[in-house]
Amino acid sequence: MAVGVLVVHRTFTNNVDDATPRVLDRLHGTLRRDAAWCDQQPRPNRRGDRPRDRGSVSRYLDEADDWIVLNSSMATLANWAKTRPELAAEITPHLERISQDNRKSVANRAAKALAQLAAV
Repeated sequence: MAVGVLVVHRTFTNNVDDATPRVLDRLHGTLRRDAAWCDQQPRPNRRGDRPRDRGSVSRYLDEADDWIVLNSSMATLANWAKTRPELAAEITPHLERISQDNRKSVANRAAKALAQLAAV
């Protein structure tokens, strides 16, 4: 990082005063310490790994009546359930109920999600 800044500085000014290398070295040291501190911090969970996310999305299967919300929720939950058997068991009854919906796109999406869960 510091070398890149120094090269840019030299390119545009064609001279480097005595203080510039020291300033850049201090800046590089600070950036290195900050990066090391960031690497030591715990990583947040991936989106969807938090139980709160799963709960709010699975709640849409009960409460939502909008076909777009239902289709999006079913697709998301089916993808998450591929690696989480407890989630698959939780949403299967909802998908079975929704597969009997009057709206063709909603019913078909629920049937596809059930098939996706059965294949896992």
